[in-house]
Amino acid sequence: MKKKTLSILLLTCTLTAAVTGCSSKKAEAGESQVVVNASEANTVKVEETEKAEETVKAEEPEITEDTVDTDKIDEEKTEDIKIAEDTEQIEETETPLSAAPEENPISEPISEEKMEEFFDKVITETGSAYEDILCCSLNDFDGNGTYEGLVYVGKGPDDELGWCDGKVYFVNDDICREVYSGTLAMNDDGNVFWVMDAGNRYFVAFDEAYVTAQLTYVYYIDGDQLVESNISKLGDLYPGADIENIAMTYSAYDGYLNYVEGDESSYMWTGHTWKPYYFYYDSEKKDFMEYGGTDITEEELEKIVGFDLAGKIKGSGYRVDRILRRKNGIVNVNYSSEEQLMDGTTDITYKNANFDEKTGEFVDAWGTGGTTWQDSDFGGIYNDAMLSDIAVY
Repeated sequence: MKKKTLSILLLTCTLTAAVTGCSSKKAEAGESQVVVNASEANTVKVEETEKAEETVKAEEPEITEDTVDTDKIDEEKTEDIKIAEDTEQIEETETPLSAAPEENPISEPISEEKMEEFFDKVITETGSAYEDILCCSLNDFDGNGTYEGLVYVGKGPDDELGWCDGKVYFVNDDICREVYSGTLAMNDDGNVFWVMDAGNRYFVAFDEAYVTAQLTYVYYIDGDQLVESNISKLGDLYPGADIENIAMTYSAYDGYLNYVEGDESSYMWTGHTWKPYYFYYDSEKKDFMEYGGTDITEEELEKIVGFDLAGKIKGSGYRVDRILRRKNGIVNVNYSSEEQLMDGTTDITYKNANFDEKTGEFVDAWGTGGTTWQDSDFGGIYNDAMLSDIAVY
């Protein structure tokens, strides 16, 4: 299970009992009190003892088709870069495509009294029981002086996968509305929610869980409204430490194509793949944008990697289909092989090689320590963008 990075002084709380790790029981009135020290940590756990005393332990901040897996693709960590017109040179910059983010306007962390007020609002308007309120992410996220956030109501994580079945509500002083209903993935910190600090805006996210992938829902607060981000529900988001270069895993069935020549209705796509695409935060738009891929030639590819990679791929029995270069320095080379089967159908296998201009090395796709172009294959076909509307080429 992945661990999301939280890097803000916001209250993201998990109500929990010592037995299950993700359930709570409200003590009789006057017997328990939530103690929160948000200045020390942004993620806290509230544990209820037999004596009904609650304490808080602070923690240091540490891609759509069929999707979600408990096996995770290791995030490719890259630094902010600017690709020069000369294909042999890359120049590092602090923020490649957006101005330096202004300081995020945040007010005082939410008080325990206000948090309890929101819990009561959820209980009253949804008919939920207090013990079903397990996780929350509450604060004045947009710095306008009023508090709001998300509250999870439902079951605790199962023992096998750590998944939770329940509902997510957006709550503020005037609103309590359902945002999501289904199965969520529990993070390593015991919370379904996680937060990204983009400098001048906070984003609250949670992961929908499937058998072979995860789908990240991403929101921000604008006044009294919960707004869905550009990158919400595109894939499995890995924020990492660099807001200017975050990876999102796109889950697709595009590894193999079987078809009958001349009969498009016979097309059958199989082979589940998980490929990372890359995004950055635009501080002027105050939302995320994608590093789109631009087509380059085999000759340009050779200058970038230092040898005739296209020739090597062709020499191994494949054809080179498309070469894409992204503004964050990642180069994707799509290649494939075709086979005529005895049943008269054609079978195509799709692969890719991925080179990181910043490091000057091929991407280690599966964390095996491999350094060759064959080791950089995520399988399937890379497109120029996951979402062309927000791609920058």
